[in-house]
Amino acid sequence: MEWNMSEGIKTARRNFEWGVSLYRQNHLKEAIGVLTQVLGQGFDDALVNYHLGLAYAGCGDYERAKEHYLKAIELNPQDAYAYNRLGFVYEQAGDTDRALECYLNARRLNPDYPWPLYNLGCLYKKLGLYEESMEAFARFTDMNAAGKVGH
Repeated sequence: MEWNMSEGIKTARRNFEWGVSLYRQNHLKEAIGVLTQVLGQGFDDALVNYHLGLAYAGCGDYERAKEHYLKAIELNPQDAYAYNRLGFVYEQAGDTDRALECYLNARRLNPDYPWPLYNLGCLYKKLGLYEESMEAFARFTDMNAAGKVGH
């Protein structure tokens, strides 16, 4: 995220960093409040929306999470992380077709990002596609062994 360092932007950046910190500490409702404030300061940014999606999903509010993931993707269509998280939200809502589409988009956008493979493995298993599930889990395991599995 690029920031022009006027005073208002410095404040918004500090608030964004504080909101992300609160999210990482599992203070989800507080993170939502701070990150919403950043949006209110005029910074409708992909990263702000992505982190709001994370916090809402962590609270179980998948509809609000979906709204923010969709906005993050609108602002940054190359965001594999947002596609992966949006896929999870769709899967939780029972929309397996959209979940599959999102996971595959995440893989296409960032083949080195392993978590869509894990999510694909779970989804394929749920759908009874056991061969595809085993293949996705095997590829995820290979990436894990190669040290590519992070967050």
